[in-house]
Amino acid sequence: MTEAPLAGTTNQTNEEYDRLLPKNTENEHPTLEEEEGDDQTSVVYGGKSYSFPSSQKQQSTAGVGLLTLVKYFISTGILALPYVTNRIGLVPACVLILFIGYLNLYTLKLLDQVATQVAPTKTDLGRLCEIVTRKLWVRYFAEINLHIMCVGAVITEIVFISEYLSTMTCSLGWSLFCDRRLMQFALILVLVIPVMTITDLHYLAFPNAIGLFFQVTFCVVFVVASISIVDISGVAGGGIGAALTKFDYTALPVAFATCLYTFEGVGLLMDIRASVGAVTEKTNKVLNWSFLLAALMYVIFGACAVLAFGDSTQEIIFLNLNQHNKFYVIVEFGYIVAIIMGIPTVLFTVTRIIENYKVFRKLIATKDGRKSKVKRQIVRIPLVVLICAIASVIPSFNSFISFLAGINFTLISFVIPVILYYLTFRDAPKGRKFTFTVNWAIMIIGIILGVIATVQSLYEMISGTTSTTTTTA
Repeated sequence: MTEAPLAGTTNQTNEEYDRLLPKNTENEHPTLEEEEGDDQTSVVYGGKSYSFPSSQKQQSTAGVGLLTLVKYFISTGILALPYVTNRIGLVPACVLILFIGYLNLYTLKLLDQVATQVAPTKTDLGRLCEIVTRKLWVRYFAEINLHIMCVGAVITEIVFISEYLSTMTCSLGWSLFCDRRLMQFALILVLVIPVMTITDLHYLAFPNAIGLFFQVTFCVVFVVASISIVDISGVAGGGIGAALTKFDYTALPVAFATCLYTFEGVGLLMDIRASVGAVTEKTNKVLNWSFLLAALMYVIFGACAVLAFGDSTQEIIFLNLNQHNKFYVIVEFGYIVAIIMGIPTVLFTVTRIIENYKVFRKLIATKDGRKSKVKRQIVRIPLVVLICAIASVIPSFNSFISFLAGINFTLISFVIPVILYYLTFRDAPKGRKFTFTVNWAIMIIGIILGVIATVQSLYEMISGTTSTTTTTA
C-alpha cells in the first residue's frame, strides 16, 4: 500500500489525496489502522502514525465513563440555568432543557455511528472529519472549532470563579484578593496547575469523582434552601400560576444557546468512546445515562431556583444564598474546587490534539518515542495561563455562555455531525431518507437560533446588561 503523507506535511490535489488514502471496501471511506503495543495504542493514518503512544493508558468501565461525562456536563452549565430559566419562563425552560438534551444525545450518537463505520478505537473529531470528507482543510476547520469550544468552556468557568471571588473576597474581608483580579487569577492557577498534570482520562476519574461529590452536595443544599424559602414565603414572582404561565419568547435564542452549552458532549465523546473500548453498546449506555441524570438535575435545580427567587435570581447563583452563612460559603467553595478539578477533562481533547502536532511531538517525546508526562506540561501549563488571561477581560458569565454556544457549539453539535453522517451513509441501502431529512431540519433550526443567540448575547455583553437585585436564603 502506498503511504499517504502525515496530514498537514504536504499539499496534494484531491485526486492524489484520494488515491493515496487507504480505502474501506464496504463504505469506500479512508480508514485508520491501529498499532498495538504492550499497553499502549497509537493510530496510523495512511501508513504513518499521527498519535504516538502515551506515557500511560488504562481502559475504563462504562461506570467510569458515566462519571466523567456527567461531571463534564454539569460543571458551570447547571449554574447558568436558573438565571436563564427565569428569563424565558419555567415551563418553556424545562421543555427546552429536555428537547435540547435529546437533540444533543441524538447528534452524539450520529458521530458515534460515523466513527464506528470508518475509524478505529482512537481518533478525534478533526481526524474523523478528514477521513470522511478526504479534505485536510475540513479537519483543521473542525479542530479550530473544537479548540474554541473547549477553551471557551474553560474560560466560562474561570469567569464564573472570578466573578464569585470578586464578591466573596470583599465580603469576607480578604484584602489580599478583594478587587485584585491579578491575585484572584494567580490563586486559580495555583489550584488548576496541579490537576493539569494528570495526562490520562482514566485517572481523571478520581478528581472528577471528588468534584462531582462537591457539585451534587451544593445542588442538594441549594434545592433544600430553595424549598425552605418557598415553604416560608411562598412562590416568588406572583405565585405558582404566574411562574407556570410565564413565557418571554425574546429570551428563547439565549435560552437555547445556554441549554446547548449545558449538554455539549462532542468535546469529550471521542475520548470517552476510546476509553470504554469503542464498544457501541458501552458508549450508548454512557451517553443515555449521562444525559438522563444531567437533564434531571437541570430541571430540578432550575425549577427550585425560579420558584424561590423569581426575578431576583442572580447570574452568579451562589449569591442567592446567604453569604454570611459559613456552611453555605464552604459548600460554594467546594463547588469552585469541583470546577477546577474538571478543567483538565474539558481540555483533554484539545491538549491531546495539540500534543500530536509535529512541532510539539518533538518537544514532548521520550527517547523510546512515547509522550513524557513531564514534558507534556510544556503544552498544558501555558494553555491554562493563556485561558486565565483571556478570562480576565470577559465582562459577563451568562452572556459569554450564550455567545460561545450560539457561534461555536451550534456548529460543533449540530452542523458537523449531520454533515459527517450524510457523507458516510449517503450510499447506504435505502431507508435512511427520513433520518437525513430529520438531520437537516435539526441543523437548520440550530443554525437560525444560534445566530440569533450570538447577536443577542453580544449586544448584552457590550451594553452591560446584568442582574442587580438579590434575594438570599
